[in-house]
Amino acid sequence: MWAVVALAGCTATGTDGPGTDDTAAAADTGTAGQDDTAGAAAGDTGDTASAAELASLSGVVVTPDDAPAEGVFVTLCHGVCRYAETGADGTFSFEAEPQAYALHFTQLGKDAPWADILVAVDLAPGETRDIAEPFPMAELASADEQTAAGEVQVADGLWLTLDPDVFELPFGTDVLAPGAGVPSSFPPELPADDVLAVWYLDPFDAHSDPGFSLRATNSWGLEPGEEAVLYVSNYVDYAWIDGGTVTVSDDGTELTGGDLPVLSTVVLALD
Repeated sequence: MWAVVALAGCTATGTDGPGTDDTAAAADTGTAGQDDTAGAAAGDTGDTASAAELASLSGVVVTPDDAPAEGVFVTLCHGVCRYAETGADGTFSFEAEPQAYALHFTQLGKDAPWADILVAVDLAPGETRDIAEPFPMAELASADEQTAAGEVQVADGLWLTLDPDVFELPFGTDVLAPGAGVPSSFPPELPADDVLAVWYLDPFDAHSDPGFSLRATNSWGLEPGEEAVLYVSNYVDYAWIDGGTVTVSDDGTELTGGDLPVLSTVVLALD
């Protein structure tokens, strides 16, 4: 089952017509939105594209132990959000207009133990995209509340330099308690081919202005002075955006740098 909701600041037009019960809050970006509780039936989603132009997207989500992940909340967002919940086999599917989208995976509930995933997908008219490679959830390890600017370790071999005074926290999040999930395999739909690492950072969708930097143990054998690039997924742009570069230290033990504007899915790759 899938339905349509609206991101904050956007409206869902023509989703259900008169009599729709739009009363629930959307859990897609952590901001309140509209939730078409009646569901969106075929031809009743507000799409302006013809049936022949609509694209379809399907895939599978797995647990940190690589088993099918049931009950994961999946949203496909571009102004308006379609949502689905994975079944016992971990699968999800959507039909949508051809354009760029933010594809978000989350566990609902205050004590959800898995980190959120956000990737960008761009669907072409009439495309049928069945993503065979699974989206791996990851256990979320969180640090204590950060009350002053400084460096904090969020995963093995990964430190972030954060300033809580410059963060805009998502709706429902009161404190900056940074954390990360490290998937056992890389998710699909990444922005680069030569990927070194992927981190799911938390609190998901917390924005920093100016951006923040990171430090990572050089477990890939990169040479001193060698550079790698960072990408981060962003709801606002429905895209992977530039997160700056990191450089291997003179002694070859670590990489430092970056200019990341949001806590989300971060990709480290060779240029």
